[in-house]
Amino acid sequence: SKLTAVSNRAALCAQAVTPEGHEPARSLAGAGWIVCEGWMLDQETGYWDVERPRAGSFVAIAHGRGASVVAPRVSPLLPPEPEDSPLTYEEILDANDQELRQTMRIVADLPIEDRVVSLSGGKDSRTVAGVIISEGLQDRFRFVTNGSPDRADVIAAQAIATRFGLTWEIEDSSERSAELELDNARIHTSLMEGMTSAWGTFVPPAFSESATISGVAGEGMRWMVVSGSALGARTIGDVQAALRRTRPIDPLRVLRPGARTYYQSWVDDSVRDLAESGVPLRSIPALYMHEALVHSRNGPDYTWSPRLRINPFITPTCMRANHRLPVDQRPNNRFHLDLQRRSSLELSKLPLADATWPQSAYAHLADAADYPHEDVSLALACLQIARARTLTDAQERRTILAVALSTLDRLLLAAQAGARTGRAIEILIQRALALDARG
Repeated sequence: SKLTAVSNRAALCAQAVTPEGHEPARSLAGAGWIVCEGWMLDQETGYWDVERPRAGSFVAIAHGRGASVVAPRVSPLLPPEPEDSPLTYEEILDANDQELRQTMRIVADLPIEDRVVSLSGGKDSRTVAGVIISEGLQDRFRFVTNGSPDRADVIAAQAIATRFGLTWEIEDSSERSAELELDNARIHTSLMEGMTSAWGTFVPPAFSESATISGVAGEGMRWMVVSGSALGARTIGDVQAALRRTRPIDPLRVLRPGARTYYQSWVDDSVRDLAESGVPLRSIPALYMHEALVHSRNGPDYTWSPRLRINPFITPTCMRANHRLPVDQRPNNRFHLDLQRRSSLELSKLPLADATWPQSAYAHLADAADYPHEDVSLALACLQIARARTLTDAQERRTILAVALSTLDRLLLAAQAGARTGRAIEILIQRALALDARG
């Protein structure tokens, strides 16, 4: 007889529908997504007989008819109707500010002893930290940064902790053995069921009566290069080309050509389906990125965790913010910066780890001169390249150059999106020097 199993764990569904004595069949198509994207974008779960419903779906259970999945008519990130967006920029900003504050007050009141904030040097976790500081709750939280003491993330996080008197520590994993790395990856893959990459695994999961708060999915609060790549699109083909340019499938060229074509075709078909459902062409890349982001990270990333993991950004109010605004009010990062300024103006001006706020995010402000220009990021990358050339330790040299290349790649995408040819050439020259230094 037909059996429908519903769970927040794909493995439990697979076991429920697999005949006794048989192993659930794994899906190579799901594994391919991990290689070419880092997470699964379609209905795949890693098990052949188990599918993920579309984001925003719910399960309806009816007497005598069993369970069925009901998909939403439109994405849950979009207004139900195009004209249902009466709120102004300031009103949406207010709603997000209030939601983040309420979330952190609730977390501070949880009946647990240890509340750990994962503090990096980037935009997202410092926004969470700013809300905590603004609410006067910093004494109820412990702040932790992963990485070696010379990494940009650690240096930026330490500056924040020192300035605001936070209880802060480093979890330095630079001396971990290859065997421990493999063990962490195995544990991660087992718990995550192969649904997302183990590349960013920092420490082995451990059961404890504590909570970890992070800025994961804060990307949903801003337009970003990929999300804003089709603002001038006139055709579906323009949108597809924009995504190929800013979010290429299988950038390392690991997959066979036929497999790469399969995944690229899914992305192209997804763009076409969104356009035919009435989503404006210029909004498709943002919806494509944000929906995949929330669906992937709010699913496998949170269901497996042996300790309570809290992400203040993954709420309907926060994730819908940019999609409720007119396109001309969606400049890259501006909304996120304006939100951060509401909790801590000083914190918003402290240096980021390996980046700067884009000029479009702060150019409208009276105190715009207080924000570091993106030239600072380029200069930092150049200094890292110069330093790497003086090192004799190959591993240390590669580590520093990896950070520099990451910064240069981000700056290059921004320059290409803004059609700044001169800046793009300048960045490409530095990138070539970095690759030469790496060997």
